[in-house]
Amino acid sequence: VEALRGRRFDVVTKLRPDEQICNPWPSRRRFDWRGHYARRVAAYWREERGVNDHVAIMSRRVAGIYFGSYALLNSYSSPTECVDDRASFRSICNYYGGNRSVWPECLLTRWLIRSEVEFDNGR
Repeated sequence: VEALRGRRFDVVTKLRPDEQICNPWPSRRRFDWRGHYARRVAAYWREERGVNDHVAIMSRRVAGIYFGSYALLNSYSSPTECVDDRASFRSICNYYGGNRSVWPECLLTRWLIRSEVEFDNGR
């Protein structure tokens, strides 16, 4: 769409393909994208301390960081190192996988914190 219009959007949204939103989204004009929300993501609520990976709206400025959260996984030298690091996720989300995995929401939350991107999860 951006190529067709010949310009980049200031606001980027993310919606998982297996998600359906029945209520209208808030107007983008409701957010101060150059001020308060310049380095902040408005994300779907999951738990008090984290974000969910279902839906988010953000400024173009932080979109690359948000969508680059896979780099956190790439920073581990092995899957074992990631699993062994699960205890460090407890301080940022209490819904980490009880088995030998870390939920994507925890990885995304940790990535945003490390990247100094704040998030508003509605809590």
